[in-house]
Amino acid sequence: MIETKELLFVPGKGDQVLDFTLDAFSFFELSWEGRETLEVVIGECLKKGVIDRAPGGFRYVRCLTLPQGTPGTWQRLGIPKHQSPYVDGYPSLHAPEEAGGEVAPVRYVEINGAAGPVRVRRHAVFPSWNETASHFESDNAALNRVWAFCKYSMKATAAFGLFIDGERERVPYEGDAYINQLGYFCCDADYSIARNTISYFRENPTWPVEWTLLTPLLARDYLYYSGDRESVDNWLEWLDSCLLSKEEDADGFVGRLNNGEIVDWPPAERDGYELGYRNAVPNCYRYGTFMALYELSGKESYLERAQLLRRNLRRKFLRDGFWRDSLESDHYSLHGAVFARRFGVTEPEEDKALNDYILSRGMACSVYGSQFLLEALGMLRNAHAMLDYMTAGHDRSWIGMLAAGATMSMEAWNNEAKPNQDWNHAWGAAPANIIPRWIAGVRPCEAGFARFVFDPQPGYLEKFICRHPTLHGPVEIEWDNGRGVITVPEGTAAVFKGKNLPSGRHDWQL
Repeated sequence: MIETKELLFVPGKGDQVLDFTLDAFSFFELSWEGRETLEVVIGECLKKGVIDRAPGGFRYVRCLTLPQGTPGTWQRLGIPKHQSPYVDGYPSLHAPEEAGGEVAPVRYVEINGAAGPVRVRRHAVFPSWNETASHFESDNAALNRVWAFCKYSMKATAAFGLFIDGERERVPYEGDAYINQLGYFCCDADYSIARNTISYFRENPTWPVEWTLLTPLLARDYLYYSGDRESVDNWLEWLDSCLLSKEEDADGFVGRLNNGEIVDWPPAERDGYELGYRNAVPNCYRYGTFMALYELSGKESYLERAQLLRRNLRRKFLRDGFWRDSLESDHYSLHGAVFARRFGVTEPEEDKALNDYILSRGMACSVYGSQFLLEALGMLRNAHAMLDYMTAGHDRSWIGMLAAGATMSMEAWNNEAKPNQDWNHAWGAAPANIIPRWIAGVRPCEAGFARFVFDPQPGYLEKFICRHPTLHGPVEIEWDNGRGVITVPEGTAAVFKGKNLPSGRHDWQL
């Protein structure tokens, strides 16, 4: 769908820059009464009140010329065709067909050379989107800002009909899609983009080992939210190949020394992780991959292989309660602990030590790694830490992204962390799914949301309301000073403290 907004530029009056408030993938039309040629600058970033013409990296800016035309008619601004920065990379996606030409992520427009007023129309391209399908509001203003920021990131970055990595490359990657898909499911009950993206990966897999291993988890989450068994059954043979079974050793480990294991990105965000030939993080993913395939297929062979891998992970990587990075290293990192807990390789009695160690490392990971860090904290039942991380105000936080001027989540915490980053990367929007799934505690546990876990962790929030979309209608949750109400939609049931809550309205308390 296309949302059009018109602003009026009047030379010599007020600011020289038109602000469309939110960044969006857009194209533009201008109309003016004179016959002069205009210089039009479009971009994402401001510097000293004007568009930053050298923002660095892939923060978008273009200085374009719009020649004189018939006075009073609308002229389309010619945005140059997107080019991937990597000659040997994956082909970038074309602009959405409904745009009728190229689009770019733009918030600001600056006009020079106009003798009189200029009308500017921004046509922002979005997916089909139900704004009221989801909602979150609490007594914590910072958390509310982060939720709105990340929810908008879901909407704005899905303009291409697939979950892309951002404007820098404009292609789908499995790792990006894992975070993007979960966030989208928590914001709108439309599963077509997820289905199309997973199908895309069948023909266009990308390079990181962990991305391949994540693909069955994408399909598992898709099934639990969408209920589309037919597509999943069609994918099962291909998903089995994502286990990389031809590369496993006798312990069930896979690895490619310095050839495709990502751990986190960029490399400086790995907390000093020492990569070897057999690494803890990708093999924790692999355990999760086996379990996802077991859930999807019911085949006991996947469970048996998962159990063997788990035993060997614990035997060879766990040392005195710490998870070493690789078989060739005795270095410990945040990532080893986080991914071991996130994928279920740890034991319950280890939780306290894991929690203490994870907290001691802080946010020593990228925006991508923060997804798994926050999930691990949810599993450790540390709602206070989840909330603290999501509402922090430093320059490695979502509030920090907002303070820098972004209105879609960034590819990295800041420009210093990744100088070539873009400002429209949905993998940086983990709170879009962490808040509904772990703070409000709504997570499907059967295909098509037939049943869902309801396990809220409000932490120090005194009040919140959450609306979570499902195939059956919204789950509505209220929390107010120790007591809550949940509305379970028809066609589903909530599992709360081990008991099924049928459709209807129920009181609850922790």
